[in-house]
Amino acid sequence: EEEEEEEEEEASWYLDGTGRKRISALKKLWDLTVNSALCNLLDDLDFLMVLETLLLEEEVTYRGQEICFGLLANFASMPSLHGRVFARKVVVKKAGEVIGTCSDPGLLSEVMRLCAVGVTKFDEANGKVYTPSELLLDMLDDDVLLNQILVIWFNTLNAELQLRTSSFLNCLLFFHPSFIDRVTGLHVVPINLYVISTATEGMMRETVMESVRLLHLLSCNEKAGDMIVKEDGFADILLHAFLFTTDDDTATSICEILDNVTPKVEFFDPAKQRRKPKEGEGEEEAKRRQELEMQDHDAFVARLHAFDAFIEKFAVLNGPEIDRVIERCILILNVNVQSPPPDSSVWWMLEVGTRRLYKNWERIVTIGEGRCSCKEDEELLLACTRGLHVLLLHAIPMMEVVEEVSLRIWGTNAEKALVEVCGTLDEVDWEGREVARRVGLPIDEREIRMIVMLLEESLRHVNEVRRNAEE
Repeated sequence: EEEEEEEEEEASWYLDGTGRKRISALKKLWDLTVNSALCNLLDDLDFLMVLETLLLEEEVTYRGQEICFGLLANFASMPSLHGRVFARKVVVKKAGEVIGTCSDPGLLSEVMRLCAVGVTKFDEANGKVYTPSELLLDMLDDDVLLNQILVIWFNTLNAELQLRTSSFLNCLLFFHPSFIDRVTGLHVVPINLYVISTATEGMMRETVMESVRLLHLLSCNEKAGDMIVKEDGFADILLHAFLFTTDDDTATSICEILDNVTPKVEFFDPAKQRRKPKEGEGEEEAKRRQELEMQDHDAFVARLHAFDAFIEKFAVLNGPEIDRVIERCILILNVNVQSPPPDSSVWWMLEVGTRRLYKNWERIVTIGEGRCSCKEDEELLLACTRGLHVLLLHAIPMMEVVEEVSLRIWGTNAEKALVEVCGTLDEVDWEGREVARRVGLPIDEREIRMIVMLLEESLRHVNEVRRNAEE
């Protein structure tokens, strides 16, 4: 029935009945114009003028316009024809009119695809170089039109249109950073997070990929970064997308977004950062040096508390999915041994996950002491157990690959935490039956002993790495 309705609409394009034939011909050309040779041939036949004429006709249907813009986008994707398409003012003006007045998702989708090509400078994947359309950029220099594009992005229920709009905005902000401040003032950040959330729930991987890239660009801007932090639940939206995506570049971008907007703190022992005494230092100078050391220590503690308070907002890291976050980081690092580099945000995410894992173990101690016993604690204990398994089974091989990172994560920063976790597990080992009875957990004594063994082996390796580094 839908096909019959579409055919009737197409047939009514012209009263003389030629609309159906033209639609059929345009459809065939739309499929064929992915071939650059055919595009050049049609250009020699002045086919761009034909498309321009069709767009100006009042009787043309939305479907007819959609095919015309689809053909124009195919033409524009050829570097040799890119400038010829966007030199036509009628095409650019008509695209603006469609964005401002049309609600047809198919037509809007093709217009967004054309606009994405129009603002692009190069296509690295295909080795193509373009000159962005000044006519199109001048038209986009209107906040009303930009706002309408964001409204379409936010409101559409059409997956293809949402993807194409994400791709267009990504191209616009990547190749023309001057637009970032403008779209930030038009509430692009909350809309972007909403799109990531809905695309994750709807399992639309390509839309997640494009919208995450866009938020990554925004997170590098100070004003937009502040707006990201102010959005409730932003971290959990991103971490759910992190667990959903199978693309390592997208997952890495999510880590970089969180790293960009998180309060900065260097994970080091302030005791090892003491100021060196000057030669011939007097009593007053020594006193002043000690005061400065105390100020450094207080500043470090304040930054650390601010960091921990901020990470508390990451509900995913405080719940039963923490093991999946750790496992995803390790999978990325194992696949990309030499990349990401040792100071990358993926290592940072793994470090944050490790710190939260230790904090969660502190809560688990209270279970054994009987101070709290609920379903959430049961799930957390199981997740932490799985997290430790994943973490420690992969920790030693990763240490051998990137020793400077492992020394930072497992040595200077986490040695005390690992020792205390060992102690916690020993307590659970001794009181395993009581804990199992209290919260109804099937605690396997052999499993607990294996975790303790892995921890001890990891600590031995950390000490060995440290000794070698000192030598």
